[in-house]
Amino acid sequence: MNSRGKVHMSEIYYAWVNEVAEGVLAVHPDKRFGLVAYGEVYDPPATVELNPHVIPFLTEDRMAWADQTVKEASQNKIIAWESAAGQIGWYDYMYGTPYALPRMYTDLMADNYRFAAEHKVTAQYSELYPNWGEGPKPWVSAKLQWNPNQDEEQLEQEWYGRAVGEEAAEHLEAYYAIWERFWTVDIPQSAWFHAWRNSPVRVDYLPFRDAGYLMLVDKADIEESRRLLELAVAKAQTDPQRTRANKLLRAFEYYEASALSFPSGSATPYPQSEVEALQLVEDGVTRLQYGERRLELVEEFKEDPVLVHALEPKLFSLVWSGWDGTVFKHLVDWLKQEPPQLGAVHLRVQELADSQQNSVSQFAKLLMAASSSALPENVNSSFETGDTGAPPWSFWIKSGGEIIRSDEHVQSGQYSLRITGLTRGGPVQKVHVEEGAYGTIAYVYMPGGSNSTGSVQISLNLLTSAGQVITSMNSPVTPLTEYAPGDWGVVQAVMDIPAQARGKEVDSVQLIIIVDGVAAEETIYLDDVQFFRLDG
Repeated sequence: MNSRGKVHMSEIYYAWVNEVAEGVLAVHPDKRFGLVAYGEVYDPPATVELNPHVIPFLTEDRMAWADQTVKEASQNKIIAWESAAGQIGWYDYMYGTPYALPRMYTDLMADNYRFAAEHKVTAQYSELYPNWGEGPKPWVSAKLQWNPNQDEEQLEQEWYGRAVGEEAAEHLEAYYAIWERFWTVDIPQSAWFHAWRNSPVRVDYLPFRDAGYLMLVDKADIEESRRLLELAVAKAQTDPQRTRANKLLRAFEYYEASALSFPSGSATPYPQSEVEALQLVEDGVTRLQYGERRLELVEEFKEDPVLVHALEPKLFSLVWSGWDGTVFKHLVDWLKQEPPQLGAVHLRVQELADSQQNSVSQFAKLLMAASSSALPENVNSSFETGDTGAPPWSFWIKSGGEIIRSDEHVQSGQYSLRITGLTRGGPVQKVHVEEGAYGTIAYVYMPGGSNSTGSVQISLNLLTSAGQVITSMNSPVTPLTEYAPGDWGVVQAVMDIPAQARGKEVDSVQLIIIVDGVAAEETIYLDDVQFFRLDG
């Protein structure tokens, strides 16, 4: 096995590469041969010296060099390659989109390029997929590739001055310094980064499909970023400068909406007073509004050649509604113990429920249903009847694992579902529906000490009266890392069921709580899966 946890194929592969190169060079002596040193051929061959016309491109997200352990291992690998190849290429992952924050690391990038210049690196290919809200990052990268001995800070200051004018430049510089610190100081210390770094089979790029890095964002940094960009707009002197400053502020709106709508995981404490509980309600409303705004901005940006996202978040399931499971559970628990007719939290939630039909009113209606004695549309929601199964639930197991009724950990009643080593699957129940909004909640529990990389998702298969699947509706995927081990968390979603879909009458749904990626030795529990009609 090689250093990437893959079968070491370098001796075989690079011997073959040399044969190909020699054959071509006999006819075309001026050709060069690039290849991607990836996966099974990541490590240099011990028994083959590459033809000098062959350039292996070593794959790495070199922003990860902010971590000293990663940096030393990667640089040692490059040094090892120097004895096997006459010149080396870098294949980098500099994204850009689909990250939901400006991923700034120009100081680190400059150090990286200086190392490259000293160790036979002569070319770079990068997956940039720019988000131009990152300002000088692509330009500084290009400049440093021509001459890595330039002063990166002077290059940035040149860009800021040319972009928005000298009076506004200092505010732009301070804005990007916030996010350079975030990515190069805060992120290497995070669980998000460590999960990638310590993976036994590590991919070469940081996990951009997991937006868990947003849980590290300090709201004060968002507020300061907006203040600085608004100052840059105010101090720009010419129309082109004001246009550029406004573009960067508009790009920031997406970063802001992403950070302020992302679920907080288990970080939100239970309210200790009515004032704190009311604040949680308003926090929930704000998250939902930012969640909607985030996706609206992606659509609006499609018409703008500067702001358009090269890689849309939907391509990587980087979509969330703003529903925060921890906030939702705290409010359900609070409402259950508060007098319905007198409590200030009840009155505020009812006011929201009676407001104009939108995600906020649906949020409030589902809160009221989940905290009251309202009966869900599905039956045996707490798995209280049955033996190893819990009819009318059926257990779908696509591949590997076990689902069984259990009394080991429960959210309510005496039973729940124990799910062990489930690659993909979950409990399924058919429920009759009518046109309208329906809300689903499910409680999720991970035992203390768990560190699962799996996920849960609410799915509805729309069915005809004959039981034929018409189409599916799915909530965003919720990583299990959002739940605190040893405590019950909530996944929830609201979906509008149409009267017809694809020209067919909708009669019922298959309600499925999809569980993905639970490792063989891991166990989670589900309880109180409730499916409510919200506008009946």
